[in-house]
Amino acid sequence: MNCKGIGKGEFPQELAKVYLTFAEVYAQAGMKTQAIVYLRKALSVGQRRQQLQQNPQLAALRGDPEFEPIVATRHKM
Repeated sequence: MNCKGIGKGEFPQELAKVYLTFAEVYAQAGMKTQAIVYLRKALSVGQRRQQLQQNPQLAALRGDPEFEPIVATRHKM
């Protein structure tokens, strides 16, 4: 059975958006550890690193020693 509006090929992209949204909310709330967790989850399902580097909602994480390696290079999950 196929859910209307979400095909098999679309699910990872939608999940990446959800994870990214959680990361943004946590980053804006100053909860960096939780933001990093959700960024890693977003990357694991296909989020592009370049989009993370340019995301204004993640500005609070820039310069953080855990954030920079995640967006700079391939990171083992």
